[in-house]
Amino acid sequence: MPHHSEVSQILDRNIKRDRDILVLSGGSTKGIAQIGALHCLKKNNMLNNIKTIAATSAGSIIDAQNVITKYGLDDGSRMMFVLKKLIEAKGFSDNITFSEFYKKVGITFVVTGSCINDKRVYYFSHNTYPEMKVMDAIRISISIPIIFTPCIHEGKIFIDGGCIDNFPIQLFDDKLDRVIGIYVCDKPGDKQTDVVNMFDEGYISAQKKLDTGDLGN
Repeated sequence: MPHHSEVSQILDRNIKRDRDILVLSGGSTKGIAQIGALHCLKKNNMLNNIKTIAATSAGSIIDAQNVITKYGLDDGSRMMFVLKKLIEAKGFSDNITFSEFYKKVGITFVVTGSCINDKRVYYFSHNTYPEMKVMDAIRISISIPIIFTPCIHEGKIFIDGGCIDNFPIQLFDDKLDRVIGIYVCDKPGDKQTDVVNMFDEGYISAQKKLDTGDLGN
């Protein structure tokens, strides 16, 4: 594993130009690793110019901290309660809309959600859903099937954004030289030794099948 000073040198060499877009992937339980990556980027002054953030699933919670029922085991209320307290501690209302959030911080925040009805991904932001509550979008994006219940929004059923788009970098295909992307994944061949890791493996496999449309195997 590279030493911190080596990481700093790599960042200096490769992210010298102004980068104003940050993209975070989902990653189920491994999403927590993004905190360390963001800390390193922040310490090296690589996030000073960020104006747009796009995130999926666990990434949406990480980003938001920085700026037993029908279909699942948990309705997500406990996790959202913690997030609510974190947001309030930063001086924001938990009812803040995307439009209000943008006006207050000047950053475009994009959160993904997978729609079961349409079988496509939605990108929630102040440009697309200005009056939608940011907390509602985050709750949609963390709705990991089986673990958390789906969400209903405008009469449609939504689940974890990562089920269709786990790394929404294609939103910025014409601006890739301005993007800092953090993608969380396993190394090939890693052994799954506990229930959490086995869940992660199954979740990632499901994502790959959805991405490729290969649901027959």
